[in-house]
Amino acid sequence: ADCPTPLAEECTGGVATAWAYARHYMNTTGESVLYIPTLDRSSPFVQMHPLGWNVNHNVLNEHFGHSIFVSGHSLLTSTRDISSLLSDEMPLLASDALIPPDSQWSGYTKTVYFHPETHLATVYLQSKDTNSRPKIDVAKNALDRIARVNEGIDENSRWIPLIIFDDLYTDNFNQFLSDIRDYKHPPAIILKSSGDVIETYNPPIKVTDNTWVA
Repeated sequence: ADCPTPLAEECTGGVATAWAYARHYMNTTGESVLYIPTLDRSSPFVQMHPLGWNVNHNVLNEHFGHSIFVSGHSLLTSTRDISSLLSDEMPLLASDALIPPDSQWSGYTKTVYFHPETHLATVYLQSKDTNSRPKIDVAKNALDRIARVNEGIDENSRWIPLIIFDDLYTDNFNQFLSDIRDYKHPPAIILKSSGDVIETYNPPIKVTDNTWVA
């Protein structure tokens, strides 16, 4: 079904709603969309399903065709059966996660997700915890990597650096923005996806010649 806005009455059902809205947007604008789903741990469907959290792979990858997902870092140390989530077909975007070489997740995570349809190169940063690396270091290393990939590429085909900052605390975001805004390889977009500061950047604000915050 069509889904003209996320809150429209005809839009019902989690990931299906997001995809319906994405289809509506793509059909009406002709532009591509990047949608990175979050692992569903708590819905009644997942809680009651025999596969448990593993059913996310069936829904997100096999049904909707997603090739990446995000989740809280606690997933990395979960003792549940998550065997289906350890997948080359749909790795975990965990840019600032601290993953030891002997972790079962080693080889099934990404620091940067390169999305061919939108040319967005996405870095995903979360709230600080014991399983995370310093956000600013992770971001700078990722931006350096994207810059290297862009070397020799036609300007219209270059990857666009996007940082998703999923941290509730305004002070953390403000400090991060202060540290990253004048970096030699700046992000094109910083998307603040949680916390009160969201309202500050709605609509998006151009904070430097090269960087927008939304």
